[in-house]
Amino acid sequence: MSRMSKKISKLKKGISSAVITTEEYLIYLKTRAIVENFFPKCFFPIGKEKPLKRGILYDLVERMKKINEVQVEEIHLKQFFVCYTTELSYRYSFLIPHAKRIDLDGNEVEDIGFEDTVYVKTRQPIRALVFFKETEEELKYKEEVMRNKTKANEVKNEQETANQDA
Repeated sequence: MSRMSKKISKLKKGISSAVITTEEYLIYLKTRAIVENFFPKCFFPIGKEKPLKRGILYDLVERMKKINEVQVEEIHLKQFFVCYTTELSYRYSFLIPHAKRIDLDGNEVEDIGFEDTVYVKTRQPIRALVFFKETEEELKYKEEVMRNKTKANEVKNEQETANQDA
């Protein structure tokens, strides 16, 4: 079982978040871009998602196997799907009145049931992936170092200017 698969298993078990590496996040973004490109009426940008029909993952895997232009590993599709469906904005799409589930071609196939709405409302508040946790901390540290270097260079330049004027 890969590291990403283990993290996804944690999410399915109800652990509130999982940290994934930069490489795993880039694979997710690449897979998302490919899937959104081939199925634009089904997979939407963040914040515009619609509820997907039950069992659509199997349809997605089968359709992607038939597309010769791009090769996407099945595990990457599954990881993308789990990430996509655990995003808070996707979950909110179930709370829209009279929302309907859609298939890969964007056709409405079934109504959102009362059970679906209750399930979404009773799930943990946020079951999201935490991306780049260490990287963000490192970035803040690097920004602080750069600010300090900039200040040090400014002070050095002022001293040099003062020495040249004197």
